Amino acid sequence: MAKNLTEEIRATEEQAQKIVSEAKSQASQIISEARYEAEQAVKSFRQQMHRSFRDELVRVEKDAEKEIGVILQEGQKKAESIIDNHKGKVDEVAAWIAQEVMTRYGSN
Repeated sequence: MAKNLTEEIRATEEQAQKIVSEAKSQASQIISEARYEAEQAVKSFRQQMHRSFRDELVRVEKDAEKEIGVILQEGQKKAESIIDNHKGKVDEVAAWIAQEVMTRYGSN
């Protein structure tokens, strides 16, 4: 009976060691799968953020181009306004200079 009990204890211990070994193996596999899934999630997130950043950059550049067009048109209008406002003064100054030259040096 002691021999039978000893064999039964050894068999139970061997069975327990197999269960522990299988559990360790499964745990290792679960950890590996979890790491892989986490790496894939991070990679996917990075790609998504890169695409989002690129799309936002394109949108901002388009908005900036529109803004540049508006600013250039406003600048052109201001420049034309300044030219129109000072055109009469330029003609007056040109006439005055011509008169001064003619007065000093004559019409030779």
